[in-house]
Amino acid sequence: MGFLELLKRSQKESLMLVQAKEAEKFLKMKEKDDKLKIEKYTEEGILYCPKCLATNLKTTKKKYKILNTGGEAMLTDFDGNVLGSVSSKNLDLVCACCGHKWNNKINKK
Repeated sequence: MGFLELLKRSQKESLMLVQAKEAEKFLKMKEKDDKLKIEKYTEEGILYCPKCLATNLKTTKKKYKILNTGGEAMLTDFDGNVLGSVSSKNLDLVCACCGHKWNNKINKK
């Protein structure tokens, strides 16, 4: 192995170390920024995606149909599940940025 090969190898290794340190520094800054975002959103009562912290959210809509069973009307969804009431405290949310889906329970007082 010649001197030039050793020099190139050394430069490559030092570059990899610098990149690793920069990546670690970036992750620490991002983690700190994410904590501040969560505190701000919680304080202001803003809903956010737990995966990517985006606030661009959509609600999913269930489609309902009414079945007439011997004179009684019954409200069901398209899977055939009988629904107790139309209004619910549960809200299904979808992040418009990453597509993450979750159920957010809303406390109504």
